[in-house]
Amino acid sequence: MTAAFGRLDLSGRCAVVTGSSGGIGEASAHLLAARGAEVVGADMFAGSTTQVEADLSTDEGCRAVAEHCSREGLRPSILVNNAGVGVFAAGVHQADMSVWDRVMAVNARSVYCLTREFLPSLRSFPDSVVVNVSSVHAMATSVGVGAYAASKGAVVALTRSMALDLAQFGIRVVALLPGAIDTPMMREHVAREGRPMEELGFTMDPLVPGRVCAPSEVAEAIAFLASPAASGITGSTVTVDGGLLAGFS
Repeated sequence: MTAAFGRLDLSGRCAVVTGSSGGIGEASAHLLAARGAEVVGADMFAGSTTQVEADLSTDEGCRAVAEHCSREGLRPSILVNNAGVGVFAAGVHQADMSVWDRVMAVNARSVYCLTREFLPSLRSFPDSVVVNVSSVHAMATSVGVGAYAASKGAVVALTRSMALDLAQFGIRVVALLPGAIDTPMMREHVAREGRPMEELGFTMDPLVPGRVCAPSEVAEAIAFLASPAASGITGSTVTVDGGLLAGFS
């Protein structure tokens, strides 16, 4: 393994990946395992890479993931906070406070809660890493996604602060900003709109900036950030958006 992957090798590491039942989380769980890590997937829903079914918007759900690892004798040194929910037609004039509370709890609060739960384990392993999955909506957004954009902006700000707080323990913290990714969440959005992807501004054309990326492309970035090869990256954001934000800069 080491000869094949060099500093990308994750042998001997344990990784927790949330939102593991599909999309970016599932692809990341598979790739981290292929690079040598023992992976614990956590999600509200069952899946091929999910070992713990829990509502990560709650303290009890976050604690359940940590307790599972403890029972199995696992000490995670990689935490991928990927769990998230998307909302549409949810501008301030449309969505009530229950929508805001749910989106913030899943997308932002779970990042804070899970990181706290796994701090003892992360502190005990050299070169531990927390990868927080945010979104390009933290940087440039659109109508009807106020709660989602706010939650993902909070993840970026929290990442910067966590990187400063946890540097004393040798823990790196990085935010990953995906653009349009071909996930079940995106497919559901397209189905709700009842229009072709192209009419909604999505394209798979590799020659068009801002194209839809595959979950595996985001997983590659996450696996890199989790590895010793990314030892100099902390407190910053890495964007995987096919060039989407370039058009807004």
